[in-house]
Amino acid sequence: MLWLTLTPAPFDSTTSTGILRLVQLFSRHESTAWITFSVLERGANVALFVPVGGLFLLLSGHRWWPLALLAGVLLSAGIEFVQGTYLPTRVADVADVVMNSIGTLIGIVIVAIATWGVERRHRIIQRQAAQLQAAREEIARLSQRS
Repeated sequence: MLWLTLTPAPFDSTTSTGILRLVQLFSRHESTAWITFSVLERGANVALFVPVGGLFLLLSGHRWWPLALLAGVLLSAGIEFVQGTYLPTRVADVADVVMNSIGTLIGIVIVAIATWGVERRHRIIQRQAAQLQAAREEIARLSQRS
Protein backbone atom coordinates (compact mmCIF):
# COMPACT_ATOMS: atom_id res chain seq x y z
CA MET A 1 0.00 0.00 0.00
CA LEU A 2 2.77 2.45 0.87
CA TRP A 3 4.41 1.74 -2.50
CA LEU A 4 1.17 2.68 -4.26
CA THR A 5 0.63 5.84 -2.26
CA LEU A 6 4.13 7.17 -1.64
CA THR A 7 5.88 6.70 -4.96
CA PRO A 8 6.59 9.88 -6.95
CA ALA A 9 4.31 8.98 -9.89
CA PRO A 10 0.65 8.15 -9.23
CA PHE A 11 0.84 5.40 -11.86
CA ASP A 12 3.00 4.57 -14.85
CA SER A 13 2.07 4.79 -18.54
CA THR A 14 1.07 1.11 -18.69
CA THR A 15 -1.31 1.47 -15.76
CA SER A 16 -2.61 4.77 -17.09
CA THR A 17 -3.39 3.25 -20.49
CA GLY A 18 -5.17 0.31 -18.88
CA ILE A 19 -7.28 2.50 -16.63
CA LEU A 20 -8.17 4.87 -19.46
CA ARG A 21 -9.19 1.93 -21.66
CA LEU A 22 -11.38 0.62 -18.87
CA VAL A 23 -13.05 4.01 -18.43
CA GLN A 24 -13.59 4.26 -22.20
CA LEU A 25 -15.13 0.78 -22.22
CA PHE A 26 -17.52 1.76 -19.44
CA SER A 27 -18.44 5.03 -21.17
CA ARG A 28 -19.63 3.17 -24.28
CA HIS A 29 -22.55 1.60 -22.46
CA GLU A 30 -25.37 3.57 -20.93
CA SER A 31 -25.65 1.31 -17.87
CA THR A 32 -21.97 1.77 -16.97
CA ALA A 33 -21.35 5.32 -18.20
CA TRP A 34 -21.42 6.54 -14.59
CA ILE A 35 -18.16 4.67 -13.94
CA THR A 36 -15.68 7.47 -14.55
CA PHE A 37 -12.01 7.79 -13.66
CA SER A 38 -13.04 9.65 -10.51
CA VAL A 39 -15.40 6.85 -9.48
CA LEU A 40 -12.68 4.24 -10.06
CA GLU A 41 -10.19 6.31 -8.07
CA ARG A 42 -12.59 6.71 -5.14
CA GLY A 43 -13.40 3.00 -5.23
CA ALA A 44 -9.70 2.15 -5.24
CA ASN A 45 -9.15 4.40 -2.22
CA VAL A 46 -11.91 2.59 -0.33
CA ALA A 47 -10.70 -0.88 -1.39
CA LEU A 48 -7.09 -0.10 -0.49
CA PHE A 49 -7.96 0.56 3.15
CA VAL A 50 -10.41 -2.31 3.77
CA PRO A 51 -7.54 -4.65 4.79
CA VAL A 52 -6.03 -1.85 6.89
CA GLY A 53 -9.21 -1.58 8.95
CA GLY A 54 -9.38 -5.34 9.39
CA LEU A 55 -5.74 -5.56 10.45
CA PHE A 56 -6.04 -2.67 12.90
CA LEU A 57 -9.13 -4.29 14.46
CA LEU A 58 -7.29 -7.60 14.85
CA LEU A 59 -4.41 -5.76 16.51
CA SER A 60 -6.55 -3.64 18.83
CA GLY A 61 -9.43 -6.01 19.63
CA HIS A 62 -13.18 -5.57 19.27
CA ARG A 63 -13.62 -3.31 22.26
CA TRP A 64 -11.08 -0.86 20.86
CA TRP A 65 -12.58 -0.57 17.37
CA PRO A 66 -12.64 3.26 17.56
CA LEU A 67 -8.86 3.11 18.02
CA ALA A 68 -8.60 0.96 14.88
CA LEU A 69 -10.68 3.52 12.97
CA LEU A 70 -8.58 6.40 14.30
CA ALA A 71 -5.38 4.57 13.29
CA GLY A 72 -6.72 4.17 9.74
CA VAL A 73 -7.71 7.84 9.53
CA LEU A 74 -4.32 8.94 10.87
CA LEU A 75 -2.47 6.64 8.47
CA SER A 76 -4.45 8.06 5.56
CA ALA A 77 -3.90 11.65 6.70
CA GLY A 78 -0.19 10.93 7.09
CA ILE A 79 0.01 9.54 3.56
CA GLU A 80 -1.78 12.58 2.17
CA PHE A 81 0.52 14.87 4.15
CA VAL A 82 3.61 13.19 2.71
CA GLN A 83 2.13 13.31 -0.79
CA GLY A 84 1.31 16.99 -0.51
CA THR A 85 4.55 18.02 1.19
CA TYR A 86 7.27 15.84 -0.32
CA LEU A 87 5.96 14.44 -3.61
CA PRO A 88 5.38 17.25 -6.11
CA THR A 89 3.98 14.84 -8.74
CA ARG A 90 1.24 13.68 -6.33
CA VAL A 91 -1.83 15.57 -5.20
CA ALA A 92 -3.01 15.49 -1.60
CA ASP A 93 -6.79 15.40 -1.33
CA VAL A 94 -9.07 15.46 1.70
CA ALA A 95 -11.54 13.33 -0.28
CA ASP A 96 -8.89 10.58 -0.33
CA VAL A 97 -8.75 10.67 3.47
CA VAL A 98 -12.55 10.36 3.59
CA MET A 99 -12.59 7.43 1.13
CA ASN A 100 -9.71 5.70 2.91
CA SER A 101 -11.53 6.15 6.23
CA ILE A 102 -14.66 4.59 4.76
CA GLY A 103 -12.52 1.66 3.60
CA THR A 104 -11.04 1.36 7.09
CA LEU A 105 -14.52 1.28 8.62
CA ILE A 106 -15.71 -1.35 6.12
CA GLY A 107 -12.68 -3.50 6.99
CA ILE A 108 -13.42 -3.13 10.70
CA VAL A 109 -17.04 -4.19 10.20
CA ILE A 110 -16.12 -7.20 8.04
CA VAL A 111 -13.51 -8.48 10.48
CA ALA A 112 -15.72 -7.75 13.49
CA ILE A 113 -18.52 -9.84 12.00
CA ALA A 114 -16.15 -12.60 10.91
CA THR A 115 -14.48 -12.88 14.32
CA TRP A 116 -17.41 -12.07 16.61
CA GLY A 117 -17.87 -15.68 17.75
CA VAL A 118 -14.16 -16.13 18.39
CA GLU A 119 -14.00 -12.94 20.43
CA ARG A 120 -17.06 -13.99 22.43
CA ARG A 121 -15.62 -17.45 23.15
CA HIS A 122 -12.34 -15.84 24.19
CA ARG A 123 -14.14 -13.62 26.73
CA ILE A 124 -16.07 -16.62 28.11
CA ILE A 125 -12.86 -18.65 28.50
CA GLN A 126 -11.17 -15.72 30.25
CA ARG A 127 -14.12 -15.34 32.62
CA GLN A 128 -14.14 -19.08 33.40
CA ALA A 129 -10.37 -19.07 33.98
CA ALA A 130 -10.74 -16.15 36.40
CA GLN A 131 -13.54 -17.95 38.26
CA LEU A 132 -11.46 -21.14 38.46
CA GLN A 133 -8.47 -19.21 39.80
CA ALA A 134 -10.67 -17.51 42.41
CA ALA A 135 -12.08 -20.92 43.47
CA ARG A 136 -8.55 -22.36 43.80
CA GLU A 137 -7.46 -19.40 45.91
CA GLU A 138 -10.54 -19.82 48.13
CA ILE A 139 -9.83 -23.55 48.59
CA ALA A 140 -6.20 -22.79 49.44
CA ARG A 141 -7.28 -20.13 51.92
CA LEU A 142 -9.79 -22.45 53.60
CA SER A 143 -7.31 -25.33 53.77
CA GLN A 144 -4.78 -23.08 55.52
CA ARG A 145 -7.32 -22.39 58.29
CA SER A 146 -7.74 -26.07 59.05
